[in-house]
Amino acid sequence: MKAFRLVGSGNTALVDVEQPSPGPGQVAIQIGSASFCHSDLELLHLPDNVPGIPLPVTLGHEMAGWIGAVGDGVRGWEVGRPVAVYIIQGCGWCRACEAGLDNVCEQGVIHTPGVHYDGGVAEWMVVDARRIVPLDGVDVRTAAPLTDAGLTAYHAVEWIRARLEPGVTVLVLGVGGLGHLALQIVAAISAARIVAVDVDPAKVDLAKRLGAEAAFVSGADTAEAIRDVNGGRPVDVVLDFAGVQATVDLGTDVIARNGMMVITGMGGGQVPLIHGFGGPARRVPQETPVVTSFAGNRADLYRVLDLARRGLIHVETTAFALTDAPKAFAALAAGEVLGRAVINP
Repeated sequence: MKAFRLVGSGNTALVDVEQPSPGPGQVAIQIGSASFCHSDLELLHLPDNVPGIPLPVTLGHEMAGWIGAVGDGVRGWEVGRPVAVYIIQGCGWCRACEAGLDNVCEQGVIHTPGVHYDGGVAEWMVVDARRIVPLDGVDVRTAAPLTDAGLTAYHAVEWIRARLEPGVTVLVLGVGGLGHLALQIVAAISAARIVAVDVDPAKVDLAKRLGAEAAFVSGADTAEAIRDVNGGRPVDVVLDFAGVQATVDLGTDVIARNGMMVITGMGGGQVPLIHGFGGPARRVPQETPVVTSFAGNRADLYRVLDLARRGLIHVETTAFALTDAPKAFAALAAGEVLGRAVINP
């Protein structure tokens, strides 16, 4: 079968590999869709000898498909059923994992397909049966991004759910794969006002189409523009899906006292948490919690799939054949993908 693999530091290739068979407790999935995100690009920069990341490895941690075979001991799953894959695997026995919260495994164990074992940019993959969830009613050919972009966006919104009352303003920073879904999730579950910012005019236009009341291309006067559309007031919530210094600074500049900042993007930005009198002008206001949000739990995945099943959210996708996976990867690296690049074998 064909698989798109990271074969060494900085090098990928579409290659022929043996089709995998499920072992005890596993299922084999015929891939219907897989997708790339910026985390895949980060893998390119790793050296060849990173512990726990075997090379070569088939890329792709977002995937959906149909069960093709089941291993010994697997019960309750029939061949042909459409499924999605929950992307995080913790230690399996700590309190967090036992509660389905693998993303906050107390042992710090995080195993992810496409990173620690072969992922989904291929014709088939094998995964533990505990990792799959039913996909009934969601299009398998476009569902893959919901397993990470959707999951992670939903988990970020869960942090602010109690604040999403009428009259509240939510600022979404970064309208990429995660941000465009978070925007829709906020719109689907609340009456909050949504404002969005991105560096790409096409993504700003997308934000407006998806329900943002206002959206801006980032620039020197963006903070002022945000306050202007919000009646001169700072915003109540910031959802930062870039996490670079520029977005962290913008969020800090416009967040209200007693607001909330949720930073999901791993861009390395530093938040000025300074408590006291005096000091620098740019700081998170008093009484304003800042949360770093990571992936999501199994319950989050079920809920975001339900929103998609009911037509309340959808993923903007650019489709590629598996043979065009190198082209899709290059397009993502060049910033030419609106939403998610989806591979359909």
